[in-house]
Amino acid sequence: MLPVLLLCVTLASGAPISSRTPEGCTIGERWTEKFIRFECFKGDGAVVKGVKPIGCVPMNTETGDMIDAEETFNDEKFTYQCKIQLQSSGDIATYTIINCLDAKKDKLAIGESRVMEDGREWSCFKDDQGAVKLAQELTGGCIFDGVVIKDGKTWTRAVEFKATVNRVEKKIGKAETMRCVSDGKGGFVAKAFGCVTDTGIWLRNKGFSKVREDFVQCLIDETGKVTMEVVDQSVVSCDWKGTEVKSGESKTVDGNVIYCKFGKFQKTGCEVNGQFMKKGLAYIDGKAYHCWDTAGLHHFGELTGCTDTDGSIKQFHSVWRQDTQVMKCHYVIKLGKVTTSILPLGCAMDSGFNGEYKGVKPGALGVNGGEMKICAQEGKIWKMRELTEAELEKFQKRKPVKETKTIIGGEEGRGEGAVHEITGQCKDLLGVCTSTEPFCADPSNETSSTELIEMLAKMNATFNEIRTILEKAAPSVTANPLILNSTAGSEIVEEPVCGLTGQCPDLKEVCTGINPVCEASSTLSVADLIEVMTKLNNKINKIKIVLENPCTTTTATPEVTTQIPEESTTVPTEPTTGAPEVTTQIPEESTTVPTDPTTGVPEVTTQIP
Repeated sequence: MLPVLLLCVTLASGAPISSRTPEGCTIGERWTEKFIRFECFKGDGAVVKGVKPIGCVPMNTETGDMIDAEETFNDEKFTYQCKIQLQSSGDIATYTIINCLDAKKDKLAIGESRVMEDGREWSCFKDDQGAVKLAQELTGGCIFDGVVIKDGKTWTRAVEFKATVNRVEKKIGKAETMRCVSDGKGGFVAKAFGCVTDTGIWLRNKGFSKVREDFVQCLIDETGKVTMEVVDQSVVSCDWKGTEVKSGESKTVDGNVIYCKFGKFQKTGCEVNGQFMKKGLAYIDGKAYHCWDTAGLHHFGELTGCTDTDGSIKQFHSVWRQDTQVMKCHYVIKLGKVTTSILPLGCAMDSGFNGEYKGVKPGALGVNGGEMKICAQEGKIWKMRELTEAELEKFQKRKPVKETKTIIGGEEGRGEGAVHEITGQCKDLLGVCTSTEPFCADPSNETSSTELIEMLAKMNATFNEIRTILEKAAPSVTANPLILNSTAGSEIVEEPVCGLTGQCPDLKEVCTGINPVCEASSTLSVADLIEVMTKLNNKINKIKIVLENPCTTTTATPEVTTQIPEESTTVPTEPTTGAPEVTTQIPEESTTVPTDPTTGVPEVTTQIP
């Protein structure tokens, strides 16, 4: 027998996050949404059917492995935990981050920071929205004495370097320099980068220096080991056409001054009329000269500068103010020929001190007259002017802060189940199902409310068919007739009427499978049978109303009172007496026809036509 609960439409409790609802899911079906695996289940008691979370799926796929409640899962950056909170209206499942993982996959608690071997700091924290995030520094480095040295940076490590010269031990160095470099595997490593002499001079690998009276050299082998040693002077001397030039000595060759430094010649300048001049432009005795970095010297002759618009001569490389601009005298030497020009460097902005000015490069900003202005070109002239709205907006925008960390977030999930259950209001109406079990569906099958309504409608039609047959049954003589008693004057008339005892094939056929009706007593009158059918029909109508309007009211549904049609309850007149016809009306709540207590015959209501 189908549980009586299903005769009332069930209501969903809770607001399922799952896209499938208890109404729409199939019992036993499973699916995955937002890292939560759901199941459609068949309930018991007040719960008819529901959707419930049964675990979490880290891969968030239909075929992904599931972890149970309280179990955890580690991905590359976070530890997740699956939790299911039991609730009567629908269980709630969450798949949330409970901690971060560092570079070694060790637990990094929320609120904790840790410096890894590569020098990068990893931090686990909650952002303003409460989401757990992992912060990783973009650039790592090497850790030295608990301090992180970033990639490419150098530092010194105290080390004493000593050497024995003429049987005398001397201290020639006091430290080695280290540099943090990538190891090519995502990490960093410290490598020896040079030496520091005892006099504080830093040397690269194979570099030379002089410590007091000795020449020393810094050496780093393939294993990274650092050493310093004293070398002979010949090692740091230079050779000029077979002539030794000691380190630190100079020599003039064709006007070029060369200097021997630790075994290599370097040009330091030129000699003009017995005077030394550095490389570049110089005025000697009022004449202009240019000493090249390589061999050679250029003499400008009588040319000493640029001719300004007023006819004055501006020395080469000189700078001056000309109205709103800053000007400079340039020159170019090509194939021994000199070309001069006066070009603007930018804008002249008053500094406010004794007519002094400050040069501002083209496109740069400066405060001029208490206002922020920009150096801009108007025509061919550069001058300071007020900023346009677009320039001001661009200026006011902050320069983007250089990112130093990568912020990583995880993906969490949440899901709620829901159930279909009978509410308290529905329970008051379940009584309508009492004694109507034969009309309920097969208990082995789920039957929807719509199906039940359809089934009851068919029952209603069948009952009406039986009632019609009963009402229109013609009198017949049978071996076992059902007796309908009526009175005609003082006599009792027994008239055989078609009953339900097997003598009437038409009635027997329609009664098949409707046992509650067909099991009536053989002495039950046709009117009584009609009354039974009416009451059963009323119960069916009640059930239909509950199904079609679930849980909306607990008030009783009025029964339909069926009045026996006149033609089916007319008592034939006594042919000998000609007594008038009488109509018997059967009370609705009665299952038998009341009898007169003095005569034992049925009471009748006489209506005079």
